[in-house]
Amino acid sequence: LGVCTPSNGLWRCEFGRSLAGMCMYFIQKPVKIKGVTQQRITNFHSAGSMLPQLRHSLTVNALKKGCTHLLFLDSDMKFPADTANRLINADKDIIAANCTTRAFPTEAVAHNLEGRRLSSRGKHGLEKVQHVGMAVMLIKREVFEVLRPPLYLMDWIPDYGAYCGEDVYFCTRAQEAGFDLWVDHDLSHEI
Repeated sequence: LGVCTPSNGLWRCEFGRSLAGMCMYFIQKPVKIKGVTQQRITNFHSAGSMLPQLRHSLTVNALKKGCTHLLFLDSDMKFPADTANRLINADKDIIAANCTTRAFPTEAVAHNLEGRRLSSRGKHGLEKVQHVGMAVMLIKREVFEVLRPPLYLMDWIPDYGAYCGEDVYFCTRAQEAGFDLWVDHDLSHEI
Protein backbone atom coordinates (compact mmCIF):
# COMPACT_ATOMS: atom_id res chain seq x y z
CA LEU A 1 0.00 0.00 0.00
CA GLY A 2 1.34 3.38 -0.99
CA VAL A 3 -0.10 6.19 1.11
CA CYS A 4 0.13 9.33 -1.03
CA THR A 5 -0.11 12.71 0.68
CA PRO A 6 0.08 15.96 -1.26
CA SER A 7 0.43 19.08 0.86
CA ASN A 8 1.62 22.66 0.95
CA GLY A 9 4.40 21.44 3.26
CA LEU A 10 2.38 21.43 6.48
CA TRP A 11 0.30 18.67 8.05
CA ARG A 12 -2.48 19.18 10.58
CA CYS A 13 -1.71 17.36 13.82
CA GLU A 14 -5.01 15.43 13.58
CA PHE A 15 -3.86 14.13 10.20
CA GLY A 16 -0.51 12.98 11.62
CA ARG A 17 -2.25 11.13 14.45
CA SER A 18 -4.72 9.54 12.05
CA LEU A 19 -1.93 8.48 9.69
CA ALA A 20 0.15 6.94 12.50
CA GLY A 21 -2.88 5.06 13.82
CA MET A 22 -3.78 3.78 10.37
CA CYS A 23 -0.24 2.57 9.67
CA MET A 24 -0.12 0.69 12.98
CA TYR A 25 -3.54 -0.86 12.38
CA PHE A 26 -2.57 -1.92 8.84
CA ILE A 27 0.60 -3.62 10.12
CA GLN A 28 -1.13 -5.32 13.07
CA LYS A 29 -4.18 -6.51 11.12
CA PRO A 30 -3.01 -7.52 7.63
CA VAL A 31 -5.53 -7.46 4.79
CA LYS A 32 -5.80 -10.47 2.50
CA ILE A 33 -4.93 -9.17 -0.98
CA LYS A 34 -5.08 -11.68 -3.81
CA GLY A 35 -1.62 -12.39 -5.24
CA VAL A 36 0.23 -10.44 -2.52
CA THR A 37 2.56 -12.51 -0.33
CA GLN A 38 4.19 -9.71 1.66
CA GLN A 39 2.18 -6.76 2.91
CA ARG A 40 3.91 -3.38 3.32
CA ILE A 41 2.82 0.18 3.81
CA THR A 42 4.93 3.02 2.44
CA ASN A 43 4.23 6.70 2.94
CA PHE A 44 4.88 9.11 0.09
CA HIS A 45 4.74 12.87 0.61
CA SER A 46 5.03 15.62 -1.95
CA ALA A 47 4.95 19.30 -1.04
CA GLY A 48 4.26 22.31 -3.21
CA SER A 49 1.51 24.51 -4.59
CA MET A 50 0.55 22.69 -7.83
CA LEU A 51 -1.81 19.95 -6.70
CA PRO A 52 -2.01 18.20 -10.10
CA GLN A 53 1.81 17.92 -10.20
CA LEU A 54 1.92 16.70 -6.58
CA ARG A 55 -0.62 13.95 -7.30
CA HIS A 56 1.30 12.97 -10.45
CA SER A 57 4.64 12.74 -8.60
CA LEU A 58 3.08 10.68 -5.82
CA THR A 59 1.52 8.30 -8.35
CA VAL A 60 4.80 7.82 -10.23
CA ASN A 61 6.79 7.20 -7.03
CA ALA A 62 4.27 4.72 -5.57
CA LEU A 63 4.04 2.77 -8.81
CA LYS A 64 7.87 2.64 -9.09
CA LYS A 65 7.96 1.07 -5.60
CA GLY A 66 5.57 -1.66 -6.79
CA CYS A 67 2.53 -0.64 -4.77
CA THR A 68 -0.63 -2.61 -5.63
CA HIS A 69 -2.88 0.08 -4.10
CA LEU A 70 -2.48 3.85 -3.80
CA LEU A 71 -4.32 5.57 -0.98
CA PHE A 72 -4.54 9.33 -1.45
CA LEU A 73 -4.97 11.17 1.84
CA ASP A 74 -5.06 14.95 1.95
CA SER A 75 -3.10 16.41 4.86
CA ASP A 76 -6.16 18.14 6.37
CA MET A 77 -8.15 14.92 6.82
CA LYS A 78 -8.90 13.07 10.06
CA PHE A 79 -9.86 9.40 9.66
CA PRO A 80 -10.22 6.13 11.62
CA ALA A 81 -7.34 3.68 12.04
CA ASP A 82 -9.02 1.00 9.91
CA THR A 83 -9.50 3.29 6.87
CA ALA A 84 -7.03 1.50 4.57
CA ASN A 85 -8.26 -1.95 5.58
CA ARG A 86 -11.90 -1.05 4.98
CA LEU A 87 -11.23 0.45 1.56
CA ILE A 88 -9.03 -2.47 0.46
CA ASN A 89 -11.58 -5.02 1.70
CA ALA A 90 -14.27 -3.36 -0.45
CA ASP A 91 -12.26 -4.68 -3.45
CA LYS A 92 -13.21 -1.87 -5.85
CA ASP A 93 -10.90 -0.37 -8.50
CA ILE A 94 -11.57 3.14 -7.14
CA ILE A 95 -13.27 3.84 -3.83
CA ALA A 96 -13.38 6.97 -1.71
CA ALA A 97 -14.91 8.63 1.30
CA ASN A 98 -17.46 11.31 0.56
CA CYS A 99 -15.69 14.25 2.22
CA THR A 100 -17.11 17.74 2.47
CA THR A 101 -16.08 21.07 1.04
CA ARG A 102 -13.93 23.35 3.21
CA ALA A 103 -16.16 26.42 2.94
CA PHE A 104 -19.35 26.95 4.93
CA PRO A 105 -21.98 25.85 4.39
CA THR A 106 -20.19 22.53 3.83
CA GLU A 107 -21.44 20.20 1.12
CA ALA A 108 -20.55 16.65 0.17
CA VAL A 109 -18.14 16.47 -2.77
CA ALA A 110 -19.48 13.30 -4.44
CA HIS A 111 -21.98 13.47 -7.26
CA ASN A 112 -24.39 10.63 -8.00
CA LEU A 113 -24.77 9.01 -11.42
CA GLU A 114 -27.27 11.73 -12.41
CA GLY A 115 -24.70 14.45 -11.64
CA ARG A 116 -26.34 15.78 -8.46
CA ARG A 117 -24.50 16.25 -5.15
CA LEU A 118 -24.68 13.11 -3.08
CA SER A 119 -24.85 13.35 0.69
CA SER A 120 -23.80 10.36 2.78
CA ARG A 121 -25.97 11.53 5.68
CA GLY A 122 -28.28 8.69 6.69
CA LYS A 123 -26.82 6.32 4.07
CA HIS A 124 -24.89 3.09 4.54
CA GLY A 125 -22.88 0.73 2.37
CA LEU A 126 -21.25 1.42 -0.98
CA GLU A 127 -22.70 3.48 -3.83
CA LYS A 128 -21.49 3.95 -7.38
CA VAL A 129 -20.92 7.63 -8.21
CA GLN A 130 -20.09 9.90 -11.15
CA HIS A 131 -17.21 11.60 -9.35
CA VAL A 132 -15.82 12.14 -5.89
CA GLY A 133 -12.95 14.05 -4.34
CA MET A 134 -9.54 12.45 -3.83
CA ALA A 135 -9.06 13.59 -0.21
CA VAL A 136 -9.54 9.96 0.93
CA MET A 137 -9.38 7.71 -2.15
CA LEU A 138 -7.99 4.22 -2.77
CA ILE A 139 -7.03 3.28 -6.33
CA LYS A 140 -5.83 -0.12 -7.53
CA ARG A 141 -2.62 -0.27 -9.56
CA GLU A 142 -4.54 -1.71 -12.54
CA VAL A 143 -6.22 1.66 -13.07
CA PHE A 144 -2.84 3.31 -13.67
CA GLU A 145 -1.78 0.50 -16.00
CA VAL A 146 -4.67 1.50 -18.29
CA LEU A 147 -4.66 5.30 -17.92
CA ARG A 148 -1.84 7.49 -19.21
CA PRO A 149 -0.94 11.06 -18.23
CA PRO A 150 -2.29 13.61 -17.93
CA LEU A 151 -4.37 12.17 -15.08
CA TYR A 152 -4.81 15.27 -12.92
CA LEU A 153 -5.70 18.44 -14.80
CA MET A 154 -7.66 21.48 -13.70
CA ASP A 155 -9.85 21.90 -16.76
CA TRP A 156 -11.88 25.00 -17.67
CA ILE A 157 -15.64 24.32 -17.91
CA PRO A 158 -17.16 27.08 -20.06
CA ASP A 159 -20.77 26.20 -19.12
CA TYR A 160 -19.98 26.87 -15.45
CA GLY A 161 -17.43 29.64 -15.95
CA ALA A 162 -15.10 27.83 -13.57
CA TYR A 163 -12.37 25.21 -13.34
CA CYS A 164 -13.07 21.63 -12.38
CA GLY A 165 -10.72 20.12 -9.85
CA GLU A 166 -8.00 17.61 -10.70
CA ASP A 167 -10.03 14.96 -8.87
CA VAL A 168 -13.06 15.43 -11.13
CA TYR A 169 -10.75 15.24 -14.16
CA PHE A 170 -9.26 11.98 -12.84
CA CYS A 171 -12.71 10.50 -12.19
CA THR A 172 -13.86 11.40 -15.70
CA ARG A 173 -10.77 9.82 -17.28
CA ALA A 174 -11.18 6.66 -15.18
CA GLN A 175 -14.84 6.29 -16.15
CA GLU A 176 -14.03 6.81 -19.83
CA ALA A 177 -11.57 3.91 -19.48
CA GLY A 178 -14.32 1.68 -18.03
CA PHE A 179 -13.63 1.95 -14.29
CA ASP A 180 -16.42 2.48 -11.78
CA LEU A 181 -16.12 4.88 -8.86
CA TRP A 182 -17.57 4.08 -5.46
CA VAL A 183 -18.26 5.91 -2.22
CA ASP A 184 -18.17 4.17 1.17
CA HIS A 185 -20.96 5.92 3.06
CA ASP A 186 -20.14 4.27 6.41
CA LEU A 187 -16.50 5.44 6.28
CA SER A 188 -17.65 8.86 5.11
CA HIS A 189 -19.50 9.35 8.41
CA GLU A 190 -16.17 9.02 10.25
CA ILE A 191 -14.04 11.39 8.15
